Amino acid sequence: MAITPPGRPRRFDARFFVCDAALIAHRAPGIVHAEAELVELIWTPLDEAERLDLPLITRVVLAELAAAGRAGMSRFRARPFYHHERKRWLRDEL
Repeated sequence: MAITPPGRPRRFDARFFVCDAALIAHRAPGIVHAEAELVELIWTPLDEAERLDLPLITRVVLAELAAAGRAGMSRFRARPFYHHERKRWLRDEL
């Protein structure tokens, strides 16, 4: 999870969701389109995602995800929470 720092023209709380695309039982066509919230949804391996043009926080979260994957991806692992306080980025664990 990450929260945009104060003072930015557009702020949001970002929650990152990850799953193994191989476990998708059914894909419904027509869900992702120009008027939908998810306009450019793609499934990509982490090593390929590193080459995409992504915001810094997304890159940081992907690095956390890669490290969790190397460590066995325990469902009991701490989840990172990035936020801005007193002009500094902080990382807490949830």
